[in-house]
Amino acid sequence: MKKISNLTELLSDRLNKLYTSEQLQFSALKELASRASNRSLQNNIDSYQQIKIHNIERLDKSFKALGVSKRLEKCSIVEDMVSDCRSLVSESAKKNVADAALITTIQQINHFNIANYGSAASFASTLDEDYVGSLLHEALEDEKNTDRKLTEIAEEVINPAAVTA
Repeated sequence: MKKISNLTELLSDRLNKLYTSEQLQFSALKELASRASNRSLQNNIDSYQQIKIHNIERLDKSFKALGVSKRLEKCSIVEDMVSDCRSLVSESAKKNVADAALITTIQQINHFNIANYGSAASFASTLDEDYVGSLLHEALEDEKNTDRKLTEIAEEVINPAAVTA
């Protein structure tokens, strides 16, 4: 494995990690949406899946703008979080509890995205790659908005229903 020796290489590494992560998430979200019992939660997960498509497109544009090749690589962190989500939902005895489990585990993945998009956008800005920085910032804002929507539905609907499940 090649050592990362500068910020450009670190940005490329993060973009590839995000690219792999987005591919994994896109595949998993369809299944996870089907496990949600609450219609609003299903809709939010479906919307998040559409964001994954936009993020993959943004990453494709970023790779092209930087002149670096994209590669799918192992992303154990996201694979483990998706696996944890499936397990936690399966272990939930009630639908409302399963919905709360879905939200918490999807938000774990979402927070991984927020951290990585934030760092990558900062790297791009430092490297004066303004176009790439703006693409990554758009993805970051979409991730933050998704987090806010999931928190809202959790606090207003899902969590209170899970208390009495």
